[in-house]
Amino acid sequence: MHLWSFFEPAANPAEAVSGALIRAPDPEPSISADPADLARQLVSFPLDPVQLEILRSPAQYIALCCHRQWGKTQCSALKAVHLALRQPGAEIILVAPSLRQSGALLRAMFGFLNTLKIDVKSDGLNRLSMLLPNGSRIVAIPNASDTVRGFSNVSLVIIDEAAYVRDETYRAVFPFLAASNGKLLLLSTPYGQHGFFYRAIHEPENNFVRYLVRASESGRLTPDFLAMARLELGDSYAQEFECSFTMGEEQIFDRSLIDQALDPIIQAFR
Repeated sequence: MHLWSFFEPAANPAEAVSGALIRAPDPEPSISADPADLARQLVSFPLDPVQLEILRSPAQYIALCCHRQWGKTQCSALKAVHLALRQPGAEIILVAPSLRQSGALLRAMFGFLNTLKIDVKSDGLNRLSMLLPNGSRIVAIPNASDTVRGFSNVSLVIIDEAAYVRDETYRAVFPFLAASNGKLLLLSTPYGQHGFFYRAIHEPENNFVRYLVRASESGRLTPDFLAMARLELGDSYAQEFECSFTMGEEQIFDRSLIDQALDPIIQAFR
């Protein structure tokens, strides 16, 4: 869809752009300040206490390490949709290891907005994007540091499967939040003992509010399934279902042993 098709008809494109910039955002239906009220409208299952806490959290930086099939996609999609509706003109960026995965998160948000009968359209600039009537925009971008630059004044960045996203992409995306003092939500199962997601979960000085949701504690999955998963997945079970950051194939020593071997003076220069 062409960029100009999003604006009201005008004699020329310059007038169209000018009108779009000064036009007040369209009003949205009344949305409760409590995102849990929105969740009750949109999901068919009750949210657990951790999901509710994440939805309601005002924290600027959140890192969620959770087991497979816990519901992180729906939880993060609800948080983003609530922000987009409550804050006209919000800019929300979605990142994942592949464009297909960030697109899946965008589709979950589209489904929620469709249920609410809110019309959205592409922003005309990005392949996977939604522009809401109130001026809020949600864009899914790829895991590529050289092509994701150019966004500013971003209200929320969501990085799904963050343990699998490259550090170079994270370093390109994090500055999006500078001008707006925006929020960052990292979501993932573990993958190795390295990278920005590992640091967000394990290094207390980085100011993330951390959540660890293990399958053995969440009650989301049946004991029979988990017993079968232990048999079928072997050593991978702890990583996929119990939030265990196991050694990668390239590692010789476990990260915890390395950290224990470093005295405080050496750590100060890391």
